[in-house]
Amino acid sequence: SPGDFLAPAGRLLISCPAGKFEVQKACRVCQRGSYCAAGKRIGCPLGYTTLLPGAASVDQCVCDRGYGWSSQGCKPCALGSYKSTRQNTSCTPCQANQTTYQTGTKWNTSCFLNTPALETLPAQIPAVTVTMALTGEIESDEMAALLEGIFVAELAASLRVPAGAISLEHPLRDGVLRRLSTASVAITIKTSSMQEAAELEQDMDAEALCNSIQAVLASNTAIGSSSFRVAL
Repeated sequence: SPGDFLAPAGRLLISCPAGKFEVQKACRVCQRGSYCAAGKRIGCPLGYTTLLPGAASVDQCVCDRGYGWSSQGCKPCALGSYKSTRQNTSCTPCQANQTTYQTGTKWNTSCFLNTPALETLPAQIPAVTVTMALTGEIESDEMAALLEGIFVAELAASLRVPAGAISLEHPLRDGVLRRLSTASVAITIKTSSMQEAAELEQDMDAEALCNSIQAVLASNTAIGSSSFRVAL
């Protein structure tokens, strides 16, 4: 069974094994970049990740791609260097006369003879998209903004990506969901390379993301008595 089901005082509880966490009364495998103990999911520190899903201890966190090992721990690779492996090693310099457009570069394909203009980058950077269905009744634009913030914060924490890399397309504002019972939320996550996009898509557990967002919505007192459901 996914966990030990206990019912003290008539309440159903789930005890998940190490490497798994509880969400919506089910045990889920801990995603890469976090470790799970006592049924809780804890993100590795910034710049760290895990080699595989299912980590059970912070000791399994190592330097992520784009972060090199130093005396101060895992730090972003400096301009002109990159690191494409998950291990506690230093960053690799680009070839002579090459640089990168930002720190924390993960791939040697991001090394350029000259730093590219930042305004040209969006067209070159691939992205991962996923669509979720939100069912409920939004009472105001303020509540819509709160929902947006919850989606972005939970996605950033679960996927280990910057919140600024996430964009939402939805009809949540202007009272649309006050007229429609269900709205589609299109989520786009920008990445810095094709390799990163493929890895993110491979690691993404969309069902676990839905359950995680659902749990946050259910526990958020600012939403009040409103009831929302999130699904793929």
